[in-house]
Amino acid sequence: MDIVALVIALLSLSIASASFFINQKWKKLEFVGQEMRAFRADYRNQVAMRMLDWNEDEYLHPEMFKNGNPKIITICDKDILKGLGKINTPGIYNIKEKFVRDCFDNFLDSIEALEIHIEQGLIPFERYDPYLRYYVNIMINKKCGRKETAIQDALSEHMTAFGYDKAQSFFKRFGI
Repeated sequence: MDIVALVIALLSLSIASASFFINQKWKKLEFVGQEMRAFRADYRNQVAMRMLDWNEDEYLHPEMFKNGNPKIITICDKDILKGLGKINTPGIYNIKEKFVRDCFDNFLDSIEALEIHIEQGLIPFERYDPYLRYYVNIMINKKCGRKETAIQDALSEHMTAFGYDKAQSFFKRFGI
């Protein structure tokens, strides 16, 4: 009787353990989905990704209004390059360049949060890869051809100058 009880107990433990690990995997997948929905829902992240995707586009500036409506500004690659350029003295950046810097700072802050999850072992890198590979490729792959290398260099210099070490670590994970 004791052997039967032991076998039943071990079988129950095995089933409970398997259920636990399957449940944990689903929780991680759900967490990544929620995290990426929040990432993409953030307006400044949306704008940074659009700036990477397009060479020129119009954006609603959330802090500027004309006749009670958000003002539309046109940003091109030249504005991105200026906005991410060398650190200047206060007052040098125009409204477009400030907006570029704000959007990319927000984007990089969000990337850093993802890297912290990876470093802490909460989420494996592979879970984030499909969501961000396209944009990371544009940002760091010199052979990509989507952005001038000057913009890629400015992004790299910006990350270094402002201490976005975790974002840089995240980008290195892509092996590009």
